[in-house]
Amino acid sequence: MYKALLTFFAMTLLTTAAVAQTPNLDSINESDLEDVVHDFSAVFSHSPLSSAAPLGSVFGIEAALVGGLVSTPNLERLTKENDPTSDFDQVPYLSLVGQVSLPFGITGEISFLPEVDAEDFTFKTMGLAAKWTLTETLLAGFPIDLAIRVHGTQSDLSYSQIINNASTSGAVTSTIEYSNTIYGAQLVLSKNLLVVEPYVGVGFLNASGELGVNGEGSIFDTSYTTASQADADVSGLEYFGGMEVNLLLIRGVVQYSRVFDADKIALKLAFGF
Repeated sequence: MYKALLTFFAMTLLTTAAVAQTPNLDSINESDLEDVVHDFSAVFSHSPLSSAAPLGSVFGIEAALVGGLVSTPNLERLTKENDPTSDFDQVPYLSLVGQVSLPFGITGEISFLPEVDAEDFTFKTMGLAAKWTLTETLLAGFPIDLAIRVHGTQSDLSYSQIINNASTSGAVTSTIEYSNTIYGAQLVLSKNLLVVEPYVGVGFLNASGELGVNGEGSIFDTSYTTASQADADVSGLEYFGGMEVNLLLIRGVVQYSRVFDADKIALKLAFGF
């Protein structure tokens, strides 16, 4: 049941934006590939939209739906180089988030979307994280909540693209495949003000991405590589801030984050205790 609902929401969200306007990539060099990894990593980075506090002093559980928009300035530039009329300045994203808090301020997190197959576009993602609220143990009595989080995410997408360059004998339709792996750590601060709980955080991300063509043709600059696929590693900082609104068993969250060169705005609707 949950997979059917997620697929419905994901297909509605992705089909209207990402599928209708997939990035048109060609003549990709090393710097371009790093830019691609930067933008896609901003989209796929683990975003639980949660404060530093655990869900409960002893035990807590939460299930949530998270959705938002991410700016993609590098993909926009690369796409316009091949098609000036195209528009790929932002990408929507959607995920199911679950959290379980245990004693001593330990919280486990999962964010995922089962494989979505809409027309010529497929996508799936899985992220895991652990958060330790230090003010539940080592820093008990501190006036604000302080937590550290470590996380990892694996995402894969593919879509159809027409390739017409020196690597083909004419216009051909091939499948562009991209795989993304992200590891990171965050420091989060928050303050519980009864109904609302503002929070801010900073983190470090290390991401790797592999881009390739499954089919005829190449999308890479031949001075960079003549292979059908290539990979790149990038790293950098992320900053984020948000606001939780707690209404008994329902929680709403809005968050803005800056991930690499991208702006990310997200909303969360959660149920838990």
